[in-house]
Amino acid sequence: MVVCLTAAIAGCGGLPADPPDVIGPCADLYAQDIVPTFELDVAAADWQAIAADYSNRVKGTYYPARFRVGAEVVPDARIRLRGRTDNWIGTKMQFVIAFNRVDGDRRFHGLRKLSLDASPWDHSMLRERIGLAYLRDLGLPAACANNARLVVNGAYVGLYTSVEDADRAYLERNFARPDGDLFAIDGETGAWELETNEDDGDLVRLERYLDQTDVAAIDHLTDLEGSIAEWAGEAMIPHAEGYTAGAINFLLYDHPARGFVTLPYDLDSIFFYDDAAGADLDQADPLTFRFGSLTRPRQVTEILADPRWVAVFQAELDAALAAYDVPTLQARTTAWAAQIAADVAADPNRGFTPAQHDAAVQEIRGFVADRAAFVAAWRAAR
Repeated sequence: MVVCLTAAIAGCGGLPADPPDVIGPCADLYAQDIVPTFELDVAAADWQAIAADYSNRVKGTYYPARFRVGAEVVPDARIRLRGRTDNWIGTKMQFVIAFNRVDGDRRFHGLRKLSLDASPWDHSMLRERIGLAYLRDLGLPAACANNARLVVNGAYVGLYTSVEDADRAYLERNFARPDGDLFAIDGETGAWELETNEDDGDLVRLERYLDQTDVAAIDHLTDLEGSIAEWAGEAMIPHAEGYTAGAINFLLYDHPARGFVTLPYDLDSIFFYDDAAGADLDQADPLTFRFGSLTRPRQVTEILADPRWVAVFQAELDAALAAYDVPTLQARTTAWAAQIAADVAADPNRGFTPAQHDAAVQEIRGFVADRAAFVAAWRAAR
């Protein structure tokens, strides 16, 4: 619905209607038929400082780097560590490569940043890539992702999941109106942070939204249709650490006309059978699942207890199940595993054995079939 949040909102007071979103294609660096090589030249002292930051679990400091892909060069890129510091296990560091730190308007292939993820828990190195591709198939504003090699000062550092950064460029690709505030929860502190409009975003409005427990009040401040479609997509996967599970791996976008909408983020906790709380994730109840003893957000609890919105959720889940094509998901798993096999084997910092990698790939293939069967039976029983 269009919510008249201010006097200047499209669709209110005779202004033009809110323009429809047309989700744009992924940048070519995320093409599924390539594994690009990102090369960085970093001063020896700076590389040593990055390694010291990693050892001391300190992130946030950007260091100068010269970035190359083939013949293309960004001479004044910047690099920093990323990810939750309590997940910094082994020798494989994860990075953000920024192109806009010196010139705020600079983009490389349309991107302000590259995020290189290497979850120590995902031995397949494919979960997030496959899950995001499925959500994009479903028509959701999910980030783009593939795999990429990283070379620093001529040495192969390892293979990564290259994921579109949650920033203004991501909003521009997915929303006709990208000027709203994008929020995420800091994994270290649990505090909300602005991912866009950092200097003038409205954290007070976010707090007012999070305090709502009345269905009508939540509806007034929320793009519930868009959010519930996203909840159903994540329930289909399912995402053990997502919004409806009570965990923190999600984004909130405060759309200028429609209000807050939930967006997918950080999907390394999908496509495997047993979560940390001991649940069989292939049999997770789409409507009620939460991660262990975590408390679901009040908005989720209230909305999914309301008969009207439960019906919307079930309809969206039917659409998510229809798009969850098992042969396609399995074929992608097989093809993309073959695509990265040599790079995984050569990765000096991978933190798992080739046998563990192969087992994780096979787990995805079995899981997607079992999950589809469970959800189909769950829906048939209702």
